[in-house]
Amino acid sequence: MELLSSLLMNAATNHVISGVKAARNAPGITHLLFADDILIFSKADMHNIQGILDVLAKFGMYSGQVLNLSKSNVYFSNNINPEDINFLANALRMEEMKDNDKYLGVTLLIGRDKTKAFKPIIQSFVSRYKNWKGKTMNHSARTTMVKHVLNTLPSHQMGSFRIPKKLITQMDTLQRQFWWGKEKDLYFIGWSKLMIPKALGGLGFRNLEHFNTALLSKVAWRSCNDEESLCFKVLKAKYSKDGSFLHLDKLKDECSWLWRGLFSGLEIIKQHTIWAVRCGTKISIWLDCWVIGLNSPPFPIVGASSYNNFNLIPTSGEDFIIWKPDRKGKFSVKSAYNTICADDVNSIISIDSTPKEIDIIAANFHSVQDWIITWFSCDANNDNVLSLHNARYVCRLMCTMWYIWKDICSLIFQGEKANVQSTTARIRNLIAQYADYTVSMSNTLNCFKIKFWVPPEKEFVKVNMDGSYIPDTIKGSIGLIIRNCAGNCIGARGMTFNVEVEEDYGAEHFECKTMELALDWMDELQQDRVIFESDCDNVINSVKEQQSQVHWFNSSIVERVKLKCNRVSKLWFFNVVHRLGNNVAHSLARKAIEDEANFCFLSDFPEVKNTITPYYINT
Repeated sequence: MELLSSLLMNAATNHVISGVKAARNAPGITHLLFADDILIFSKADMHNIQGILDVLAKFGMYSGQVLNLSKSNVYFSNNINPEDINFLANALRMEEMKDNDKYLGVTLLIGRDKTKAFKPIIQSFVSRYKNWKGKTMNHSARTTMVKHVLNTLPSHQMGSFRIPKKLITQMDTLQRQFWWGKEKDLYFIGWSKLMIPKALGGLGFRNLEHFNTALLSKVAWRSCNDEESLCFKVLKAKYSKDGSFLHLDKLKDECSWLWRGLFSGLEIIKQHTIWAVRCGTKISIWLDCWVIGLNSPPFPIVGASSYNNFNLIPTSGEDFIIWKPDRKGKFSVKSAYNTICADDVNSIISIDSTPKEIDIIAANFHSVQDWIITWFSCDANNDNVLSLHNARYVCRLMCTMWYIWKDICSLIFQGEKANVQSTTARIRNLIAQYADYTVSMSNTLNCFKIKFWVPPEKEFVKVNMDGSYIPDTIKGSIGLIIRNCAGNCIGARGMTFNVEVEEDYGAEHFECKTMELALDWMDELQQDRVIFESDCDNVINSVKEQQSQVHWFNSSIVERVKLKCNRVSKLWFFNVVHRLGNNVAHSLARKAIEDEANFCFLSDFPEVKNTITPYYINT
């Protein structure tokens, strides 16, 4: 097929055939390839018809393969005279395409009635599950069939088109009837609640409307990133002549139905993306989101020169778009679907009424934790001292919930009712096993001599660093300690930050800030032989390897660290250490955030001397 494609492109260059343009400045489309099939586009005249036939004849002569014209079809525009249509179709020796003709199960000609064009999806649903004996399946089997068969049937069409809501409602109805095992009856739980993810109490059935939007977002994502693709060039010439797709605010009245569907996916991309600055040529300063921490484009302020507030990295390469919901900034349909569903899930959960039992618990206990603790309380006088931070009570809670869950599964899937006495005995047995295991492990550990922190080699210093983050205040601090080969402390530092960072990447953010500050401090002290140790694997591996493993929000800090390492000709090494060997730096970070004060010691350690003394076990 590569030969046929080359012949068609050569024919278009020599003006033997003329491609079709979607807009005046759009590139001409002569053909589209998919596997061993081809769609050829040209003007409806004898000059182009003869050019196509000549190209097909050359292809047969060079390759030894001949196209079967009896299995091929031709489609003409509605603006052509019917007599000319018959003449040109006879010249091509092909039959004219009908309105209901399909390719790979998809109707090629979609008219005004979109419901009619996608009716085969409903027929596919019915043909699939009519032979399933739903009444003989339990709900677990029906859930599997709905998730992995019915939910996936319309994926091919949804990847390119916006399916009408009427058809989506019909598909949801068919799935609901199969899952409940009855067509017309009272459904005790709404289908919207069953579509809630499992972690939030639902069954995780797919919301087909949101899934359609997520698949269209994938097309929009490719259009925004791959500027060399034919799809990008055609859409830009048609709908965004003077700017980027991300700058489009609203739809035009004359836009096509296909573009309206893609625009819904483009809106999702605009809401959840940010630009990563490299060369800066693709970014519009006042129209694009490029400042990390801002969810909208920056707003110019008259008389303010605040460019120093932005950390611009002078790196080479092209600007690229980051997908914010993903940790690594990469787009996926799964991530887009979860992002779209998040608002609906929150609204469904908030609308649900609170059961009476919850009101009773709220009236008698301060929190659910206090209520759960009373399950394991043997002495009423000890209620105030019990806490889930106590490993013994956490064990009792986990063992109890484990056997409650097993009893629920036995009741639902096997119809076996739980025996309270038997369940209680099993819980007590499991708790006793845990207690015996804990005692044996503690005795075993005491027999070994464990060295948590190892001094550096001669002429080297070791910097242990750690970040502390408090989710309640979404603020954090850092701690650094420098020790020589003798294990003596020669410097300590702690610093707090007033910057509020989201919980998803807050802890990692301050670990990255610790690394950056440690490099600056060693450069300031003119230390040429340094070993940097941290208990955060992601940060250390991101600095040592080319592929970043940190959250995209923190990737700019890691890149600045790499640039600093490349600019200096020093022996700087980065290692991962167990958290037990990094507890001095952790204590310094905690002290800084608890005292809300910065400190730095290089010789005298007046108030924190006990904290920063060399810490390693040597018994």
